[in-house]
Amino acid sequence: MKSRMILFAISLLSASVFAADFSGTWALNKDKSELGEGRRARFAATKLVVVQKENALTIESTRTGRNGEDRTMKEEMTLDGKEVKQTTDFGEAVSKAHVKDGGLVISTTRTFERNGETFEMKSEQKWQLAADGKLLTIDVKSESPRGERQMKLVYDKQ
Repeated sequence: MKSRMILFAISLLSASVFAADFSGTWALNKDKSELGEGRRARFAATKLVVVQKENALTIESTRTGRNGEDRTMKEEMTLDGKEVKQTTDFGEAVSKAHVKDGGLVISTTRTFERNGETFEMKSEQKWQLAADGKLLTIDVKSESPRGERQMKLVYDKQ
């Protein structure tokens, strides 16, 4: 029993050791990012404020709205792969985050209504920090009724 407890403690410690700390304020670097064509750039957060404490992750993202106004959305999740449901300006969202290969993977399914119809959008974000911790890269893949989209977002630490 005692050896099991020790192994469990070691596994928790090793998971936290290999997980990067993404905490900080991040500004989108449009020159280094690959936003794709058309209006997709509008969906990229221009600023991220990330707080990571033990197993908890809070992401406050600011985007530019259709009329040029800043829109801020706050998401809270755990890093152990548990589903977290949230209601956002864009509808209901179910997200899961887990540590993988020293980075972070966030999977989200959003359900929203437009013109009386319900739509679903699935996305996966793969977060990686540069070795110096000053550059955050997020590879985003999303699927919706409008097709599949991919973006590479690069953020500078402020």
